[in-house]
Amino acid sequence: MNLSVREAAAKSRTIAEVLKDSRYETSPSSLSDYELGDAPPRDFHKIITLCSIYGLQFESVMKQMGIDVAAAGTEAMPDRYVFRAEPGVGAKRSDAEVLGTRFLETLLLKASQVIPFFLRDSLGYFSGSRRVSLGDFFWVGGEDDALHPYLAEGLLVMVNRRRKTPLHRDSKPWWQQPLYIILMRDGSLLACCCAVENGLLVIHPYSRDFHHSAKYRLHQDAEVVGEIVAILRRLP
Repeated sequence: MNLSVREAAAKSRTIAEVLKDSRYETSPSSLSDYELGDAPPRDFHKIITLCSIYGLQFESVMKQMGIDVAAAGTEAMPDRYVFRAEPGVGAKRSDAEVLGTRFLETLLLKASQVIPFFLRDSLGYFSGSRRVSLGDFFWVGGEDDALHPYLAEGLLVMVNRRRKTPLHRDSKPWWQQPLYIILMRDGSLLACCCAVENGLLVIHPYSRDFHHSAKYRLHQDAEVVGEIVAILRRLP
């Protein structure tokens, strides 16, 4: 296409603006990694961006990744994605309200009551992104045994999805360590401090007296969704 990586990255920003979703934007370094490496993008939005910029056929790209598009839609969507209760498992009333249609009512009326109006135009500043979408927010309410004091009484967290390289410095105290959202292989999510050590994702508890560290294979057992940049908490 006679495009430099910076020019291609600029086109990806245009795509993200048109679709109003920052996940379609791709950095020059990521484009270089895609060209030089043999692993496809892990984010579906990036695949759409690459097809759009370089004029690639979506079916051909998916075939190269070992995915048969013609066979798509032949399996039922997992229950956890459509908020259906698993067969034989009874959900508690509080859980059903959070996962069902009364989620916003529970959050706004019972949990947080009044949300400051000034937050309406400040989310972009906190997230470090020009466009904030619902996909950048994660519910953390109801976790009684939080892995970090900042998550205690937490309701929602906002994530910067561009910050996917976790850092943990032993020389700094726990309150200066960044927090991340981790997507586990079984589809569950974990909010914690972590770092990559020898290809493993190591979960660091803020205190060894309460939790032990855990290790997972990065990109196999766990993925880094992004860094938590804001927390909505219930005031005592």
